[in-house]
Amino acid sequence: PTSGPGLLWCWHALQAAATFHPGVFVLKNYGENPESYNEELKKLELLRQVSMWLAFCGVK
Repeated sequence: PTSGPGLLWCWHALQAAATFHPGVFVLKNYGENPESYNEELKKLELLRQVSMWLAFCGVK
């Protein structure tokens, strides 16, 4: 996309949430029980959803 004066465009490929399994990531990379991170993983997913909504709707 082109940008007007003073506008900066940022683009990155969107990734579906179904392709990333945070529980598997925690177990594989940290060797810890993913169940102990349920609250943190819920907050991370909520943050991801909100950030995508803001990117789609725009920040006013």
